[in-house]
Amino acid sequence: MERGRPKEALSLTRAEIDTLRRSARATGGPPSQRQRARIVLACAKAASNTAVAAALGVSAPTVGKWRGRAPERCDAGMRLLAAPVELLESRPPKAL
Repeated sequence: MERGRPKEALSLTRAEIDTLRRSARATGGPPSQRQRARIVLACAKAASNTAVAAALGVSAPTVGKWRGRAPERCDAGMRLLAAPVELLESRPPKAL
């Protein structure tokens, strides 16, 4: 029996899975993008955060973060794979 809160089911469409698989195998681009794709794919297989973290060599909080972000970002056209810097660039500059 697993401990802790039950994990939210992560369901992805076939198109999202295909996009994530391509990103996970890509040789160009930032490694963090490939890592995010691998984490989300593993979470979609209903594995626990601890099991995904051990299999991919990342921390459990990192897995939890991307498991939580995936549903909202996958709905927004796979913005999950966008680097955080790209998301920040869309913000207006702060006034001094």
